[in-house]
Amino acid sequence: MTRSRVPELTFAIATEDEVMQMVDEGFRLAEHQDNLKVFQMGNRELITKAFLDGIQDETESDLTTIAFHTPNGEFVGGCLLCLDNPWYSDTAVVISELATVSIKQGYGVSRTIAKLLSEILERGLADVAVAAAAYPVNSTIIANSYKKEGFNTYPTFFKER
Repeated sequence: MTRSRVPELTFAIATEDEVMQMVDEGFRLAEHQDNLKVFQMGNRELITKAFLDGIQDETESDLTTIAFHTPNGEFVGGCLLCLDNPWYSDTAVVISELATVSIKQGYGVSRTIAKLLSEILERGLADVAVAAAAYPVNSTIIANSYKKEGFNTYPTFFKER
């Protein structure tokens, strides 16, 4: 799929089946040698619980799990978002992209998340939106998606043992 043909994606709260696909694909990607080693230490049970909490209406979770679909309804990826106060303020509200999984590459999942986060800010539902790229191989592509949506970037530092 070429960039000029990337369809606009729609989004909705993920289904349980979509959550399981995201978790499976996330663990498959975490095994990649170029990924940050810390993600290879992920606990499947905890991660699955977080993603499932994001689709349950009755939980008091700050998490929301979103699924992205093509115009014909094909599931192409999703993300786990958190809307909460940061540790340093009881009035500021931050929307954080915690995890993103592209089930199919080339559909603009990062671009769609950047637009969604911008829309959340424009509607006044959050004061700040934050996101990151945990997969260094794709970090430039992901950064460009956010920059096009007006996000600022700054260096992130990490060191693994």
